[in-house]
Amino acid sequence: MAGTIALALLALPFAQDAEARPERLKGPLAICFNYSSFDLPAGQTLDDFKAGTETMRARVKGRGAGYEIVESELWGMPADRGTLVATYGDTHIYRLGDGRGAAYAVDGPARFFRGEERRIVRLQGRVFTGDARDAAIYSRFRIVDPATAPCKHRFVYGWDAMSWDAAEAGDRPAPNHGRAAAAKAWW
Repeated sequence: MAGTIALALLALPFAQDAEARPERLKGPLAICFNYSSFDLPAGQTLDDFKAGTETMRARVKGRGAGYEIVESELWGMPADRGTLVATYGDTHIYRLGDGRGAAYAVDGPARFFRGEERRIVRLQGRVFTGDARDAAIYSRFRIVDPATAPCKHRFVYGWDAMSWDAAEAGDRPAPNHGRAAAAKAWW
């Protein structure tokens, strides 16, 4: 894997030191988070990454963008999941809302929940119209084990980034927890 960025916090969600934040990433690029992956297309950037112990948030900007990605271990499975709009293997995409100000949920097998299907990612932003054009965005997301995904960059946040076990790390160096417990792990 070409690069990994570890981000972690002991404080409340998303309160991290600006100097410790990673630089923006430019597409085209395959990116992994703790439980999902997505393909950032050319002309777009991933920016404003914020991390907590169980949740992360990032913004995608640029041509055809204007949305936020939120990945979390905290969401339960709602009784009304929304409208199923797509299935990619074990990944299920649900449209939330009534079309105006639509948002999407990305559900799939969760490593943190014994492999059971869970809501893991929420996509929201001004770019979503609630119609078929939104597929150009949500079709690039998958619920995956990032250790097996072909990602060029990986963001690790939460307890995974703070609990470094040298025996499990193999030949990878321990992350530099640095200021605000957030830093680059390796490139």
